[in-house]
Amino acid sequence: MFTTTDISMKTIQNPAQRNINLFFGKRNQTTLQKFDSLSDQLRRSRTGTLDYLITHYEWFQNNRSEVLR
Repeated sequence: MFTTTDISMKTIQNPAQRNINLFFGKRNQTTLQKFDSLSDQLRRSRTGTLDYLITHYEWFQNNRSEVLR
């Protein structure tokens, strides 16, 4: 059963599943290539790679003081 919710003037079918678009302009083509390469190396989807990077960042922030000692 789908519900319709209005978020930022966009209608989505299921509020639990949201979509975003990432735009890599001319300046960030190298970043896009690195991201795609990392996705291939990790054998993950782009969403999985983004989750991996966020999880790694959060872990690093929590353990940063322990590493510096």
